[in-house]
Amino acid sequence: MRVKTVVPYLRKYIPGNPTIVVEFIEGGGGRRAANHVFRTANPDGLTVGALSSSVIGLNVMRETGVMYDIDKFIYLGTPVSENHNVIYTRRELGLNTLEKLRAASGIRIGAQEVGAVAYISARLFAYFLDLKAPKFVTGYSSLEADVALTNGEIDSRANNTTSVLRRNREWVEKGIMDFHAILAVPKAEKHPHPRFAQLPEIEGFAKTEKEKSCCRCGAASERQHRLSCYHRERPKTGWRFCKMRCARYLTTRSFARNFRSSSATMFPVDAGRIGESHPRNAARSRGH
Repeated sequence: MRVKTVVPYLRKYIPGNPTIVVEFIEGGGGRRAANHVFRTANPDGLTVGALSSSVIGLNVMRETGVMYDIDKFIYLGTPVSENHNVIYTRRELGLNTLEKLRAASGIRIGAQEVGAVAYISARLFAYFLDLKAPKFVTGYSSLEADVALTNGEIDSRANNTTSVLRRNREWVEKGIMDFHAILAVPKAEKHPHPRFAQLPEIEGFAKTEKEKSCCRCGAASERQHRLSCYHRERPKTGWRFCKMRCARYLTTRSFARNFRSSSATMFPVDAGRIGESHPRNAARSRGH
């Protein structure tokens, strides 16, 4: 849905209004699509990858099956960079305070694959909230994790607030889940929903500058929720031209409105700012 929203605007701002074909690949938001763009796609400047930020974590953690280098992608832009994440537990567990959550041992936290966005968020929450022997249960899709949580198969999960409010608003407004903390992205902005606005931000639990830097790196990867990119070896004139066209449509009001209706809150970031908030650069800028 998100990619389909982008296509007519990208076509509009490229002279000649070329035909743009969307190729759907199973698992195409992560390493499979990144590998395809990096190793398989014809290097003629005509293939653009639409990837999730999970490709960053997978590469940084050197996960198996990664055959790309995030430092060798050319980032064109992203329509989403407001991506607040929260951690929550089933109300039946009675863990309605941080003290009770920390006292509980062996909390089962559901997530997608290792390196996925929700997995990284869950690990950050578990570390900074000092959870006792948490167990990470992976392999779910986002919808499957919702069902597993409802059925008591898992006790907790981390997810972005847009998905929670869109799919399970009653969890928030009827108190079906207990919400504990937030990873605010961008940090300077309070969440508009009052339940999330009052949650503690996890960087506040960091005890050292190194831990703060770790938290910022995690937040930086969350900012690039949906990336458009080229391989660095694509023709220079092609990617520079496409980057300018992406900047045009990202700032179009009608695009913002249509993207909002089909997906998450729209808060565009151009290619230059993607580079600035790249996780490795976030760490380097602070000397870590």
